[in-house]
Amino acid sequence: MDYIPGSVIRGAVAARILQESGNESEDLSESGGDFQRLFLSENPAIFQNAYLNSLYDDDGDFNEVLVLPATSLSSKTNSGFKSEEKNGVFDTLIDRFCAENNGCLYDPNCPEDGGRVEPYSEFYSKPEDEEEYFLHKTKKRLLTRTGINRRRATSEEEVLYSIEVINESPINHRKTEKSVVFCGSILVSDNELADSLQNFIQERKISFV
Repeated sequence: MDYIPGSVIRGAVAARILQESGNESEDLSESGGDFQRLFLSENPAIFQNAYLNSLYDDDGDFNEVLVLPATSLSSKTNSGFKSEEKNGVFDTLIDRFCAENNGCLYDPNCPEDGGRVEPYSEFYSKPEDEEEYFLHKTKKRLLTRTGINRRRATSEEEVLYSIEVINESPINHRKTEKSVVFCGSILVSDNELADSLQNFIQERKISFV
C-alpha cells in the first residue's frame, strides 16, 4: 500500500486517547466527553487518507497531493504524464458511460499511437511555479526476518519471511533526498474540539511514529 488509510490514523488516535484515559473497557458512547464527540457522535471527525508528499521546502510548505481517478488509463508501453517520452494520461469515465449506455463495447486505445492501454493509478501534484505534473512515488524495499518458534520463543531454523517497508528518504522533484512525509487531514466541525485534538497530537508526536 502506498498511502496510510484514514481508518488507520483514526484507530491510532482513538487507541492513544483510550490508553491515556484508562477507559479502554468502558462504554463511552453516551458520556465519553471529547472521545464521544470525536468518534461516536452523530457528526464525528473525518480522518482522511494520508498520501506521500515529497514536494516541500525547508519552511515546511507543501503542495496539494491529488489522486488520479480509478478510470484513468495510460499507454502500456509509454505510460505517464505527457512528455517527450510519455504518451500522457486520459480519463475514460464519460466515454465509458456513453458507450455502455448505448450498448456498445468500450475498448479504448492510446490517443497518441493507438496502442494498448492499462489502468494508471498514481498520486500527483501540480506545482504553481512549474508547468509539468509531478508524481509522488513511494520507494520500497524488502526486509528479511527470521521466524520465531512460539513454543520456545526463539528463532526457528530455516524459517524466513520478508516484509515490505517504505524507504525513509525518497528523491524529490529537485533530485535531493528528504525525509518521507505523508500528508492527510482530520475534519472536525467544532473549532474548540479541533484545537483540542491538534494539541493532543502535537504534544505526543513521537507516540504516533
